Formats: sequence, C-alpha cells, structure tokens
Amino acid sequence: MNLSRLWQVIITVVLVLGLYMPPVTAAETLSPRTDTFNALVQECLELQGETSLSACDQAIEMHPDDVIPWYGRSRVLSALGQQEEANQSYARVRVIQAYYNAIAQLLAQQEQIESLMQNDEQFSQLEAAINSEDMEEEQLEQLQQLKQQILTLRENPSLLDQEIADAMLQVRDRLADIIGQISATAS
Repeated sequence: MNLSRLWQVIITVVLVLGLYMPPVTAAETLSPRTDTFNALVQECLELQGETSLSACDQAIEMHPDDVIPWYGRSRVLSALGQQEEANQSYARVRVIQAYYNAIAQLLAQQEQIESLMQNDEQFSQLEAAINSEDMEEEQLEQLQQLKQQILTLRENPSLLDQEIADAMLQVRDRLADIIGQISATAS
C-alpha cells in the first residue's frame, strides 16, 4: 500500500464525505513535566540574560522535545544580541511544532479511516459517491481505491496500525534529519 497515495485518497474522502476530527491539543500530546522543569521554564521566559539562558538550556536538556524552552532560548539570545543563535533556536521551535502537528494529523487520519472501516453508513455514502455520475474520473479512481483499501483493512485491521506506525517513524526520522541540519548550521 503506497502511503502517500493512501493519504491523498483519505483527504479526498474527508472532503467528499465531510468528515471532521477536532485538532489534538498540546495537553493531549505532552508528557507531564516536573516542578523543577516548570520552574526552569518560568525562569527561562523571564528574559533575565545569562541566568535565563542557563535555565533554558537546563530545561531543554530535560525535555528537548518541548517548544517552550526553545522559544524562551530564542528570545533570550535575541535580547542578548546573538541573533544568529536566536534564529537557530527558533528554527527548532518550528521543527518541533511541525513534528507534533504531523503526528496529530496521522492520528486523526487513523481515526477517520477506522471510523470509515466500522461505520456502514459512511461506507454506503462512499459507495454512493462512487456510483454517482457527478464524479470526475480521477476522483472516482481514488474513491474506488479507497473502497478496496477499506475492504482490505476490514479483513486485516492491523495493516492500518502498521502503516500509521511506519509513517510516524518516517516523521520522527525526518525531524532528526532537520535538527541535524540545524545543528550543523550552528557549528
């Protein structure tokens, strides 16, 4: 199953059937933080020069996947006149943010596919869309492929879990590559 093709088809179906999944909030994606970490982040965000920068770095060491200390670090460095380093820290903020957004999107899409797999009414709507004469050839082909994929997934639901897991690993690997590029630029 071609993953990028699968996502194209899913997006088409979401648009055709009007499915919607609410966005995942940050509170749902972050692990609990300790009081020590929270105190460091608070100090980091106070923009008190080298003291705040040290707090940012300690918080980042504890949780390198948290955007807040990276954001604070970028603000502190900017206030200290170290704009190039500030820009690199802010680039980390954007990369980590994109990572969490991509994972949340994958999970939302998984839920949409599972819903379509389990909901006979939605599956009937898919079939009705396929049988309508008001469909462009490319859309029709995508919907037919989706129908076949859903039938396959109904027979073997673990395939979806594997596809999602593989996609998450690809996103994580891409994140590591981008962070490596940012770090190489800093050197």
